Amino acid sequence: CFDEPGFKVPFDLTLTVPADHVALANTPEVASTPVEGGRKRVRFERSAPLPTYLFSFAVGPFDVVTGPTLPANAWRNNALPIRGIALHGKGTKLSEQLAQVGPIVAALEAWFASPYPYAKLDVVGLPSYPGAMENAALILFDEYLLMVDRTRTPLDEQRDATGTLAHELSHQWFGNLVTMAWWDDLWLNEAFATWIANRMLAAVRPELGGETRRLDEWRRALAT
Repeated sequence: CFDEPGFKVPFDLTLTVPADHVALANTPEVASTPVEGGRKRVRFERSAPLPTYLFSFAVGPFDVVTGPTLPANAWRNNALPIRGIALHGKGTKLSEQLAQVGPIVAALEAWFASPYPYAKLDVVGLPSYPGAMENAALILFDEYLLMVDRTRTPLDEQRDATGTLAHELSHQWFGNLVTMAWWDDLWLNEAFATWIANRMLAAVRPELGGETRRLDEWRRALAT
């Protein structure tokens, strides 16, 4: 492949994995067939044209938690299935952040006047993952960003976690749907996603102080 963001191609993916593991990709699963050796072969829908840096898959002993489906609206004709994924035994910790995904996506669709561009949406929490990554429809997070407890997690951590969620969701438009031609413009993806994340945070969770977060970032930029 050409590892340049300007080159987008569709991907056809089939994975052979342990039979008791969950396999995930950028697109929905279309078939799972048992094969010898205690494994299964999982085939996924052909993707929309993607640059290589947004192509992703994940395999492991996961809990898969179905979140509230986002109904069709003025911009999207179909309901959008939303799922949260965590290592086995941790799925119950995803509920509060998973409930934020649909409202943030709906707010982004209204802001862009453009539908979420993929057939499904999975948010995946992984231990010791370095931050978060906006892979198309399979967004990866350090698990603590998806395991928020409003009764115990400090407000500043809730603000950062939900702001990061909004940031990565906005990348589904800024960067994924509309992609820079070369790496030297990557800052545009991040600048736009950072800019809009605080506005989405203010719209969906105003009690977390999205405007305060924006001012903190402004002060850090000036200090730098």
